[in-house]
Amino acid sequence: MRLPVTLRLQSSRRLAAALALAHAAALGGLMAAGIPVAAKLMAAAALAGSLSFWLRRVRSPLFAALTLRADGQVEASRHDGSSTALQVLSDTTVLPWLVVLRLRGDDGVVALALPPDALDGGHRELRLWLRRKASAA
Repeated sequence: MRLPVTLRLQSSRRLAAALALAHAAALGGLMAAGIPVAAKLMAAAALAGSLSFWLRRVRSPLFAALTLRADGQVEASRHDGSSTALQVLSDTTVLPWLVVLRLRGDDGVVALALPPDALDGGHRELRLWLRRKASAA
């Protein structure tokens, strides 16, 4: 793999569907619970607000692109054109269908849930880069 590799981020339909399904399951459990109707309505409103918040986050990713560098750092480009260098944390999770990329920067720690459709064709490259980085450590 030739480095650096730039991966464009985009909204993920899979992640949006998983979020909607999880919220629907929580709503179903809430409705089956033996609690007063007023409490069910308040909890349902909170669930609707939570779903709305997370779907907005999925539709517009935090970063526009990630550049995987040979030194093991990630350069994250924002939508306004600015960029920042980030360090990959050891508790990053790599699965064939999902990468939960945990990054540390000057602003703290950020976690990105990246199913294959969240990257413009670069999910395999990201997993290989993370595997190479882990084996070098």
